[in-house]
Amino acid sequence: MADGIVQLQPNSTGAKVDTSELTVGANLVERQRVNIADPVGAGAIAAVKGGSIPAAAADPALVVAVSPNTPVAAAQSGVWTVQPGNTPNTAPWLAAISGSGNIAAVKPAATPAASGDTALSVALHPSSPLPAGVNAIGTVTAVGASPSGAAKAGNPVQTGAVFNTAQPTVATGQIVEVQATSRGALMVATGVDTFNAASSQSGVWTVQPGNTANTVPWLASISAGGSTAAVKAASTPAAPSDPALVVAVSPNTAVASSQSGVWTVQPGNTANTSPWLASISAGGSTAAVKAASTPAASSDPALVVAVSPNTAVAALQSGVW
Repeated sequence: MADGIVQLQPNSTGAKVDTSELTVGANLVERQRVNIADPVGAGAIAAVKGGSIPAAAADPALVVAVSPNTPVAAAQSGVWTVQPGNTPNTAPWLAAISGSGNIAAVKPAATPAASGDTALSVALHPSSPLPAGVNAIGTVTAVGASPSGAAKAGNPVQTGAVFNTAQPTVATGQIVEVQATSRGALMVATGVDTFNAASSQSGVWTVQPGNTANTVPWLASISAGGSTAAVKAASTPAAPSDPALVVAVSPNTAVASSQSGVWTVQPGNTANTSPWLASISAGGSTAAVKAASTPAASSDPALVVAVSPNTAVAALQSGVW
């Protein structure tokens, strides 16, 4: 069947009506196509399919309902039995307790609960009194009776402390475990309240570095500025790198000298035999002194001399210069 249109007045040259062209009797006619659509949504048009084509989930569908004014006849009468299985009272209803997207876990009696199981939170209502009589929720039993002064017997409740190789450091308001040594001795330390220790010692107290008085010297060192003076045995000579104690003679202390008479100062052991060693220097340079047979070099530091203007210089040259 071909598609066709019908021109309408007065807009016979503009808008077009969608039709289907078919033969009715001896006439070729145009049948207008009509769709059931939502008056608001432009794309909400009810789908119409052939009898052999099943409906799909994405098909737009016409919503219909039975009018409340139309009675519906039912052949079922009497008692209606609603049950989860075919045999009454044999299969339980399946139900779940859920809240906030979580469903409480239900396990068989032989399966223990796990920490990851979703659980139903229950609590006693504050207005509900506990049942009369003895109510025990859990039991804590201390066993092993050991009277004071008696030998340890059974399994008495004991106290203990934690041993740590490195002592923990905590801040104000935090909890810290009681510490003990590796042998179980309780570790204690003074805080704001100090320990009060009584002493029965009286009279003269002997303080010495050894067990026998006046036999072991006190160990002491002289140090300043991070350096400690070196102390060596009598047979060990001092080294230039040894830290040394700087001492000076007080200007108020007279130094006695047994030398008297004429003091002879000479460069050698025999008077007037060895010359004094001297050098002429200025500006960081020292004048070179060479043997008589060694000529001067251009790189030798030299003593600058000049003839005094007060000294007459005799000239042997005569005649015309």
